[in-house]
Amino acid sequence: MHLLRSIPLALVVFRFCVAFVLLALAFIAPYHRLLIVALTWAALISDILDGIIARRLGCDTDFLRQLDSAVDNCFWISVATVAFLLNQDVLVAWFPWIIGLLAAEALIFAVNRVRFGRPGATHAWSAKLFGLGLLAGFTEILLTGEAAFWFPLMIALGYLSFIDVLLIALLLPEWRRDVPSAWHAWKAR
Repeated sequence: MHLLRSIPLALVVFRFCVAFVLLALAFIAPYHRLLIVALTWAALISDILDGIIARRLGCDTDFLRQLDSAVDNCFWISVATVAFLLNQDVLVAWFPWIIGLLAAEALIFAVNRVRFGRPGATHAWSAKLFGLGLLAGFTEILLTGEAAFWFPLMIALGYLSFIDVLLIALLLPEWRRDVPSAWHAWKAR
């Protein structure tokens, strides 16, 4: 049973390692875009499974949820960096929007630190939807070299998620993990 309970942590560590493999591939084998996308999809699947397995095995601790959130940020910054390295010409036009999303993430981190003394781990529904948007948007960029439909949708989902997660951080009376939405945070007051 102890070995089974380590699976969620192993999935988080897997995602962390994939972030660095993707960066390495962008430098040493940028023509392997399909492999980069496949690893990105595998990492997202690991992100979905780690929470499900942790809850089923009763090992979804605050530490694991915070680590999961931190690794998610590291992973998606890595994917964004790879997409930028391989598609600078397309992503330059989106640079202000991307910087805005990074600034929004930094603001959410700061609000959680000031209010609760630690990073958030809300795992809000809007953040999960944004994660799927990230997958679709970066898949589009990496496979087609264009930002036609999924990438702009990804940006919009990112800003909607930012508003929801910021409201959660501002509305919660005390630190909590796994808050589905700002509405749930409002009800917790």
